[in-house]
Amino acid sequence: RHACASGFSAEPEACPLSDQALFAIGAGCRGLRRLVLRSVDTISDAGVAAIAAGCPLLTELDLSRVKSLSDAALAALARSCPDLRTLSLNAAGSVTREEERKEAGSGSE
Repeated sequence: RHACASGFSAEPEACPLSDQALFAIGAGCRGLRRLVLRSVDTISDAGVAAIAAGCPLLTELDLSRVKSLSDAALAALARSCPDLRTLSLNAAGSVTREEERKEAGSGSE
């Protein structure tokens, strides 16, 4: 069984991640269902888009306190992750309420 088949959680102090790491996770962990990136400020919309494109089975994603994100990250998730049910965005970057409503309308919370 692949190590990242179900979930992955990153603590920024213990496991600093970059967009490059998210590109690798997206390329190698297609079965990933749960991802916690809370407070990981070294990632951007491009990294989240790579996760969205590479991990279409994602059901839970925590991006709380990731200050470097914008609406583009949510748009990528809405396009590529139809099973996403839990999306945590507390104090996340410059994500707007408009994009949150679109995401909720696509069946995600």
